[in-house]
Amino acid sequence: MWSQSIYEWAVMEAGFKKFAWHPIEIPPKAIEQYTEDYWRDFLENPLIVGLSCEN
Repeated sequence: MWSQSIYEWAVMEAGFKKFAWHPIEIPPKAIEQYTEDYWRDFLENPLIVGLSCEN
């Protein structure tokens, strides 16, 4: 995964004026069902990025 600064640079280069990062959240029921250890690798090495952009 690229660093936040790379994503922010690309957003600005694309002409967006505002952007916001959104944390990855695991629903409490999913944590109850599979435990925190199950989700740890996903949270430490996410395959998705939560980023919204506006002009």
